Amino acid sequence: MKGLPTYSNVQKAKLLFDFFPVEITDLVAFEQEVAEKVVKDKDQLKASASENPVFPAAYWVALAEASLKKIKHPESKVTKSAQEFSEQLFTGDNAFFSKHCLLLFSSSPRCKNGRFRLCVDLFFQEGG
Repeated sequence: MKGLPTYSNVQKAKLLFDFFPVEITDLVAFEQEVAEKVVKDKDQLKASASENPVFPAAYWVALAEASLKKIKHPESKVTKSAQEFSEQLFTGDNAFFSKHCLLLFSSSPRCKNGRFRLCVDLFFQEGG
């Protein structure tokens, strides 16, 4: 077995789903809410964005829109399949938005499972 630091975001997300399938439904609903808010408030976000952000506001909005498209797709199985969840939400640049939502969710009162929080910290916080 290879060491955790060598795992990709997709591999970590798949493990997270395998360990905590029940929590994934709540996480995906949370990500959908965050994405909808970003898209709804895109003009305000663009107006308040700093001059030199890591992610320009328009790009962040595009990531939110891509996330929504994947979550709301009629044939989406992101809450039913570890492979779909990890490959749809944690591949490429989409991983930036999904990881952001994951970290927000795990530190919010909506995340009721302490072990899920610990696993998110282990897998996705700095160094993970």
